[in-house]
Amino acid sequence: MTRASKRGRTLHAPRSHGGATAYVLLVIFLVLLSVLVYFGVRWYNALAQGWRSAQVIFQTRPPITGTPPPTLRPLDPMNVLLLGVDRREGEMSTRSDVNIVVHIDPARRFASMLSIPRDTGVYIPGHGYDKINAAYSVGERQMPGGGPLLAKETVSQFLDMPIHYYVEVDFYGFERIVDMVGGIDVDVPAPLIDNEYPTPDYGYTRIYIPAGLQHMDGATALMYARSRHADSDLGRNRRQQQVLIALRERALGSISLTNPEQMADLLAQMGDTLKTDMPPEPLELFNLYRLASQIGPESIASYALDWHVLTEYTWTTTLEPCLPCVREIAREMQVDPTTRRLQEEGARIEVRNGTWENGLASRTAEYLRNHGFTVAGVLQDENAGTYSSTLILDDGNHPFTRDLLASLLHVQPANVRLEPDASAGADIVIILGNDFQVPKE
Repeated sequence: MTRASKRGRTLHAPRSHGGATAYVLLVIFLVLLSVLVYFGVRWYNALAQGWRSAQVIFQTRPPITGTPPPTLRPLDPMNVLLLGVDRREGEMSTRSDVNIVVHIDPARRFASMLSIPRDTGVYIPGHGYDKINAAYSVGERQMPGGGPLLAKETVSQFLDMPIHYYVEVDFYGFERIVDMVGGIDVDVPAPLIDNEYPTPDYGYTRIYIPAGLQHMDGATALMYARSRHADSDLGRNRRQQQVLIALRERALGSISLTNPEQMADLLAQMGDTLKTDMPPEPLELFNLYRLASQIGPESIASYALDWHVLTEYTWTTTLEPCLPCVREIAREMQVDPTTRRLQEEGARIEVRNGTWENGLASRTAEYLRNHGFTVAGVLQDENAGTYSSTLILDDGNHPFTRDLLASLLHVQPANVRLEPDASAGADIVIILGNDFQVPKE
């Protein structure tokens, strides 16, 4: 899928498959784990059936308007804003340094995420144009506890998509999580040097992390993920993803979610580091976590706003977005991977009835359209009755589409051929043989 930039260029959406799997699953893991914390001791005791309970104090925040967040049905898609905030003792202005939107579709079994750089310029409702990380601070000034809610509203308007829930973790909480699992192992591709890394007392310090495989405690992992001066905000986004991949691997390798004893320890330690506005639907969301572990790499996509859709000016640190481009990325991330791949290949399909069974091609075409294929034509083959087996003829440029067709229609590999049909008005021709039946699923 492509899109046009402000300057008229055709741009490809920055997306990766597979490599972000651990990252997205970690985000889902944090979201759902925060929900477990949110439900507190009573539900957990029932789940553990008498095992030691976790003594959890978890903070929840009502929306600024007093309207509760939505309660979604178990299979409804959801969009969650993951916030990483830099909260310092005595500071009145707390900003969100990490803004990641996670889209989860339980029915179609896929997930995707979009990272938004902290310096991206956006319109903040009731405030005006500012960097996106200022929305949290503005919301806190409007009403204590209103930061994440205004951040949700800002991101929703920016992306033109609903943001159902938020999950917030501060940097101190991130350090605790890393230390809790015994540290993480990160392969640093190049030495990281930052002479102006911010300190809690509003000063600066120099940090140096050598290249190679490094075992990091919480403080080091935070420095690596948070440093800005070693490269850029976009480089920091990549390092954040790398750290979260390592954290996910370590967490799932050291803590069993089926072990109530270990879960009790985890909840007790994380209870005051996470905040969310998710409603109390524990069993449904716990099932969603289980679903996340079943989502394969091909069903997870990672998106980021980068120089394709952002412009940096020398006289300001604000990144100006191409708003139509950004919103197209947001729409694309909500499309399931199969449909997305079909759209990318753009194959037009012609269905021919190679039998004398009335309506067979029309019913097949309807089935294919329901599965996201583009059917350009339906007709009766001039040699009907002579095909013992169904054939798929491709011009050679649509491997994903033809393989998916063969799988759905149960066509044998020998009958899937790279043979363009000059008489066809489509890229792929399906000739239905006497062995064919329209799938019932």
